[in-house]
Amino acid sequence: ADQLSGPITRDVTLFAAGRFYTNNQGTVVQAVIPTGPLVENFIAPERNYYGFGRLDYDRHHRKFAVIYKYKYKSKRDQDVGAFNLPESATNFFNQENEVTVVESGPVSDQMVNEARFRFKTQPQSAGSVTNTPAIIVHGFFTGGGSQVAQRTRETSLTFEDIVSLSKGRHTLRVGGQVRPRYFDIFNGSNFGGTYDFSSLKDFEAGTPTLFTVNRGNPGRDPSSAQPLPLARLAPRIPVRCGQSPQLCATGGAGLRPWRKDGDSRRGGCLL
Repeated sequence: ADQLSGPITRDVTLFAAGRFYTNNQGTVVQAVIPTGPLVENFIAPERNYYGFGRLDYDRHHRKFAVIYKYKYKSKRDQDVGAFNLPESATNFFNQENEVTVVESGPVSDQMVNEARFRFKTQPQSAGSVTNTPAIIVHGFFTGGGSQVAQRTRETSLTFEDIVSLSKGRHTLRVGGQVRPRYFDIFNGSNFGGTYDFSSLKDFEAGTPTLFTVNRGNPGRDPSSAQPLPLARLAPRIPVRCGQSPQLCATGGAGLRPWRKDGDSRRGGCLL
């Protein structure tokens, strides 16, 4: 891990850090294919990247900060080993980007206001190394593509504002938060089909016992009975008074209207 920190000007400071690590997981393929027994060592690499940066401005009790977080994880050539051949591997990816802006400062001698905005995206995917149909020969080998094709992207926004009023030993905090979340979901798994063979002899003869394939719109999960909520807002008002343990109360209120659409999962919004 590496980091960098220090003042840029009299009122501005910077902090940045990053980390990277790798892991190579070894597996052994032990299968029987038409040409004979197959024993092979296989490496599945994993890569992880993390980053963080913060820029702070502080002048005359008024503070402003910009915060950035980054994460990237990749797992390649997974689910290989034993009867599973390298061609049936699956790649997994997970990424996050988050930007937060915070501004705070006094409104009066007894009142302080803090506003916060956050934007975050998180795409994830899982996909076959090859796009060929999956082949399962029970007790001998599993080859072809893994028939995995999934993508999900979540985008969220957070708007928050809190006002703190202090008088003597007591503090009253009143605020509100709105946090919409949007989803884009794609699932095209097994759209290329899967062939099941009961024996190696049936595979060589080209006579599968079962063939399965998915059809329809990959943007919607056919197994889901409930439509995805597309919009829900939930402003809340937290209140806290008292700085001593003997005097402390919290409260909240929320409003959650809904809008549903069962035709598609693409472009949904959820709070």
